[in-house]
Amino acid sequence: MRIGELARLASTTPRAIRHYHAIGLLPEPERERSNYRSYGAEDLVLLVRIRRLRELGMPLDQIATQLSGGGSDVPSALRSLADDISRQIEDLERQRAKLLALADSPSSPMEKWRDALGGDLPAGEQAAVELIDALRPEAIDGMVARASELMSDPARSAEFDALLRRFQALPDDADETAISALASEWVALLPRPEDPPPPVDVDTMAKLIGDRFSPAQLRCLHHVRELYGQSP
Repeated sequence: MRIGELARLASTTPRAIRHYHAIGLLPEPERERSNYRSYGAEDLVLLVRIRRLRELGMPLDQIATQLSGGGSDVPSALRSLADDISRQIEDLERQRAKLLALADSPSSPMEKWRDALGGDLPAGEQAAVELIDALRPEAIDGMVARASELMSDPARSAEFDALLRRFQALPDDADETAISALASEWVALLPRPEDPPPPVDVDTMAKLIGDRFSPAQLRCLHHVRELYGQSP
């Protein structure tokens, strides 16, 4: 058989066969005087086995090990592949559940915040919510729940308002002592999130929201994030 006929019988392509030759998976027969390679029944059987294992998802290096007799038996290898597929299915199901939850959500992130706080957010805070929704949409509901709890307590709500005013009034030349003290008060008032966002350095925060916060405010936010990271 020529390579084209071999490929047709094995339901593959000559290009795939040449690749298997190149990586040593399928022995390459010597060329005849006509400069063509001639394949026999053994080549066809081996090629069909390779193609079937590839269709089942087995990597080429593992196929080589199996066919050379250096690995475990093929059924065990296939069970291992089935386990990998099961894990992939579980991951996909979790992603599907998240997508459906987002699709069924009656409110946008901004509307949730508006309902929780009883009014519209200032422009700077709106941008922050949009940023969080873009980077960590699964964190929005937990943050809204904590904000609702805070706003329902008049004493804590008043403390929050006072801290917010101090944060907004931070001068550009505020020293690190004042910034650290304010950050510590924030963390004391607002417990560490159950699923805190990944660390964000000052330079990155400046690029993302630097046009809405002063350098001193950015440093304060950075301190808050560091303190959350140190919390149990």
